[in-house]
Amino acid sequence: MQTKYHRGKNESPGVLENTKRIFILILERLLGILLMVMVAVTFAEVSCRYVLGFSLIWSHEIVVLILIWSVWLSVPIGFDRIEHLSVTFFVEHNSRIGKFQFAWLHGFLAIIFLVLVFFLSLPVIDAYQGMNLLSIPLPISSRYYAAPVGCFFSVFVLLVNMVQNIKE
Repeated sequence: MQTKYHRGKNESPGVLENTKRIFILILERLLGILLMVMVAVTFAEVSCRYVLGFSLIWSHEIVVLILIWSVWLSVPIGFDRIEHLSVTFFVEHNSRIGKFQFAWLHGFLAIIFLVLVFFLSLPVIDAYQGMNLLSIPLPISSRYYAAPVGCFFSVFVLLVNMVQNIKE
């Protein structure tokens, strides 16, 4: 069985697979930048508090916002690498057919869960419309937009992976 990293000589990735690969690459770079910003803001806050004697009132909200978005944007990467939401015992101790069936069951259940989270997060976003964060001029709902965006991207990655499994 060929993995997504080792293809046959005549096999080229399709448009969806190329799109997913580019998308995952962009997400990885974006998450790296977000991590550096989070570390820099936290370092600035600690430096200002203990060295200069004052606190940056906006730093906590920025770091929390970046952390929430980082978590939701890392979910599609985990699905692409098959590094979370999987039970390795079942995958490693099954036949090839069993692994295929388990991958489909895993993908199907994950898609159902993500679709539920997507639609159930929309009323939460609506509930916070018109309210802003305390120290920065961003709507409170900017925290909650991360869930539907992360769910949408995750479903895209899962569907492409399921189509890849069928081809293999």
